[in-house]
Amino acid sequence: GAGAGATGGAGAADAAARDDADGPRRILVPVGGGKDSVVALEIARRSGREVSLFSIGDAPPIVRTIAVAGLPHLLARRRLDAQIGALNRAGALNGHVPVTAIVSCVALLTASLHGFDAVAMANERSASHGNVMWDGIDVNHQFSKGLRAERLLRAALTEVAAPAELFSLLRPASELGIARAFARLDAYHPVFTSCNRIFHIDPALRLASWCCDCPKCRFVYLILAPFLEPAQLSAIFGRDLLDDPAQYDGFALLTATGGHKPFECVGEEQESLAAIRLLAAQPQWRDHAVVRRLAAEVLPAHAAADGDLEQVLALSDDHEVPAALMPDVRALLGA
Repeated sequence: GAGAGATGGAGAADAAARDDADGPRRILVPVGGGKDSVVALEIARRSGREVSLFSIGDAPPIVRTIAVAGLPHLLARRRLDAQIGALNRAGALNGHVPVTAIVSCVALLTASLHGFDAVAMANERSASHGNVMWDGIDVNHQFSKGLRAERLLRAALTEVAAPAELFSLLRPASELGIARAFARLDAYHPVFTSCNRIFHIDPALRLASWCCDCPKCRFVYLILAPFLEPAQLSAIFGRDLLDDPAQYDGFALLTATGGHKPFECVGEEQESLAAIRLLAAQPQWRDHAVVRRLAAEVLPAHAAADGDLEQVLALSDDHEVPAALMPDVRALLGA
């Protein structure tokens, strides 16, 4: 299948034809075990530059992904202060930490220690868009994944003359575009997971793979479905979420139908609408219970121009990807 071997050879030949001094020479790609970092590492591999992977911790999906990629891996570990648990037990609440900013900074330190000149994140375009307007403020659950946070970090790096730069290889693309690219990288399909419930601090609450009952599971299912057969997706998730009527409300919420977009790392409403439009037109999906109801109830509530596929899949120019790497970004995400 595709995956590790499928993109390597052509990339090396392309890189040999280029001036290698243009753009980063050694790239460190953080891996979280999900689809996004897989697409980012394959773009980096295609560039023909030296690529290593990085992770904080070694959760099973991270280990499995790194094994399929077959690239060198640098590992950092974190240890929570015991007092945090004591404070929680006494009634203190946990806030949502800016985890992507933390990972970015630890990756930059690791890159600087090991002679890498770039950290290539896997943060997509839709991470920059908020979840809900509250009291006149655009609240973005994943602000530290967004472009504004990336640019603030880049500005800080210039102030300290850091040896490594930071950018996101996926920033030009929508989640739907990334899902289309990932659907072709089938070597990774049995090993990845994008469900956040596997990362619970309490081991008793951790899941091995997909919970199949959270906004993240539904969103990933929805955006992969137009590019895979039902049997392929059922093999990944262990069940067919789009044929389970009880899942309807959760899928509808991804388009902000019935409430605001969930406070989870899910894409823009336009992407979900585009995916629903695609599924409603595909014979293998259109008769699934949830797809049928989404087509009947959600799509008519939106203008025909909403969820325009061409617009959703087009690559944006608002990003910090080095120009030398853009041919490789376009090769994996452009079609």
